[in-house]
Amino acid sequence: MLSRVGGWCARRHWVVIVLWLIAIVGLAIGAHARPGTPKDVFSVPGSESQSAIDLLNQEFPAANGLSTDVVFDIPANVPAQTISDIAALHNLTPLETTTLRLTGRTLCL
Repeated sequence: MLSRVGGWCARRHWVVIVLWLIAIVGLAIGAHARPGTPKDVFSVPGSESQSAIDLLNQEFPAANGLSTDVVFDIPANVPAQTISDIAALHNLTPLETTTLRLTGRTLCL
């Protein structure tokens, strides 16, 4: 079956190219005509995960959202004095270093 489709596409390659272009233009027009709004809310009603998230939001509203801290411990024998020094030790990209804070000998991302 696929060999026949492939053979047809190979024999009529210009038709296939035109059909692909029509499909791409049609999808672009459809996306432009009906733009959606991005949704960053995820919920699955009735699932255990959703129940846990609902409970956390109810009990700890200040901690609403899903975020975390990544902590790098800096050994005492490492002569790192600035966030840039520590970021270089852990191969962090410049984008990641914009949210770093240094507390004592601990770096939090």
